[in-house]
Amino acid sequence: ANKFFASIEKTGELDWLVDVYFSYLQDFDFVDTNTFHRRVENTLPLYESTFKAAANDVLNWMVLAALAYQESHWNPDARSPTGVRGIMMMTMAAAKEVKLHNRLDPVQSIHAGKEYLWRIYEKLPPEIIGQDRLWIAMASYNIGPAHISDVRKWV
Repeated sequence: ANKFFASIEKTGELDWLVDVYFSYLQDFDFVDTNTFHRRVENTLPLYESTFKAAANDVLNWMVLAALAYQESHWNPDARSPTGVRGIMMMTMAAAKEVKLHNRLDPVQSIHAGKEYLWRIYEKLPPEIIGQDRLWIAMASYNIGPAHISDVRKWV
C-alpha cells in the first residue's frame, strides 16, 4: 500500500484524487449544517412514514428523503422559478407522466417522485451498474435524463 501511495503521490494522481473527492469540504457551512439538523429533528418526522411507504429495495426511504431534501428542503409548498413544485420538486411533465394530480400534496408528491426516479433508474443503459446506477438516476432526476445522456456521450 505504501508503494502504491508513494507512486501516485509522485505522479500527482494523489493530489488530483484528493481534489476531486474532498475539495468540497472547504465549503463547509456551519449555519447550513445546523439548519439541516433542525429539519431532521422537526420536519423529517412529518414525512418519514410516507418515505418508508414509498420505498423499495433499491430506493430505500433514506434515498428518497435525501432527494427530497436536496430538491425542496422538505418543503411541500416549494416552488422554483422554472415551475417545479412540491416536496419532490416535480415538473408538470414529470407529474403528468406518473399521474400526479397535486404536486403540493406531500404524500402524492413523495410517491410520484419515487415512481419517477424508479422509471429513470429502470431506463438507464444496462452497462450502468451498482451504486453508479442509483447516483446517475438521482442526477437525472435533478437535471433531467437528457442532460445526463448528453454528458455520457462526451465521456
